[in-house]
Amino acid sequence: MKTFMILLFFLLYPFLSPALAQDNATSTEITGSVLYFDPDQDNFGSGVGADVQFRFWLKKNFGLAFALGYQKWKLDENASWKEPPPYNESVRFHGDAQIFPVGGSFLFRPALNNQLCLTFEGGVRYVIVDDDIDRTLQIDNGAIVLLATTLEAKIIEKVCFLGGIGYQFDILKGDVQVYGRTVEENELNAFFLHTGIAVKF
Repeated sequence: MKTFMILLFFLLYPFLSPALAQDNATSTEITGSVLYFDPDQDNFGSGVGADVQFRFWLKKNFGLAFALGYQKWKLDENASWKEPPPYNESVRFHGDAQIFPVGGSFLFRPALNNQLCLTFEGGVRYVIVDDDIDRTLQIDNGAIVLLATTLEAKIIEKVCFLGGIGYQFDILKGDVQVYGRTVEENELNAFFLHTGIAVKF
C-alpha cells in the first residue's frame, strides 16, 4: 500500500502542484457508475460493481480524479487451484471475491460541446481483496492500471448520463494461498462496461 501511494503521488504531483498554485481549476464533478467485468482468466466467471469518482478539471480538457469502488467477482463453476506440495492436487472452490479498488486517474477530453463529450481515462488502483470463498483459500491485495473511454450526454443542466468501455491489467499481482502456502499469483485482467450519472458543480 505504501509503495502504491508513493507511486501515485509522484505521478500526480507534476500536474497537481502548478494547478493548485495558479488556482486555475475550471470545474468539479462527481460521477457514480455501475460496472460489468468480463475477466481475462479462467478462475473468475464475471464481476459486477459500483464506482464513485471525484473529478477535478484543472484545465478545459485535462483533469484528475480520485476514485473508490466496490466489486464482486464470481468464481467460475470450474475454478480450481492446486494444493501446495507434496500433494499438488487440484482443489475446486466456490464463492465470490469482494474487491475494493481505490486510486487516481488522469482525464482528457479532446472536444466539448453543449450536449456530448468524450473522456479518455488512464488510472492506477490499489485493489483490496476480501475473498469470501473458503477459509483454506486466501487472495492477497494487488494493483491494476485501467484505460477507459466514456461518452457523456447532457440530460439536464449540470447532469449527464455516461457510458463507456475499458480494460484493466495487473501491475502488482496478489498471491493466491492454499492452506497458507502460495500456489500462484492472482490476475484481475478484465474488459469492463460502465454506465452512470455525472453531476457537475
